[in-house]
Amino acid sequence: MRNHLLILVLGLLVAACGPAAPGPASPATAAAPATADSGVPRRSDAPTNAETRAAAIRAAAPTFRSVEGHTPWRGLPANYRGYFDGHDLRYVEETVPIGAWPALQNRYYFEGGALFYYAGENQAISGDPTGNDRSAVIMELDGSTVRRAVMVEGEHESPLDEIEVAAIRKRGAQLAASMRSP
Repeated sequence: MRNHLLILVLGLLVAACGPAAPGPASPATAAAPATADSGVPRRSDAPTNAETRAAAIRAAAPTFRSVEGHTPWRGLPANYRGYFDGHDLRYVEETVPIGAWPALQNRYYFEGGALFYYAGENQAISGDPTGNDRSAVIMELDGSTVRRAVMVEGEHESPLDEIEVAAIRKRGAQLAASMRSP
């Protein structure tokens, strides 16, 4: 119960603070690519309700019980850490090593046993071993309705196709099933 209250307070705090006041962008900020590192991409508009809820869950994750494991992802070995608030799975961090490139980071957020937000990375096939050619992938769900499913490259968003949306949903379900809380 305490963790639920903490999440609620953090969510209200984040929502009340709103976006930072507009001002001149520094060259470093303006040129920075969107990433899934923070779990939320850089965007000029205010965060969505799903982004705010996901940020609150991620902030509270250190207070949750965690479970670690390994499971394959698209033929690659993947490591994950699931975070439970009581018996409820709230958040999964997945790390996928991809050879010489830096590992991909994928984050799945759950409410009531259902995936409601995903923030991950997509590696381009350019062969850049630094990981600089990555794109953020964001998906917001409201039950069975997909509210947003995009690949973010800088300030540009392009919609994900139905196959990729289905793959993210399936992977979230696989991860959740692999670590059912006792």
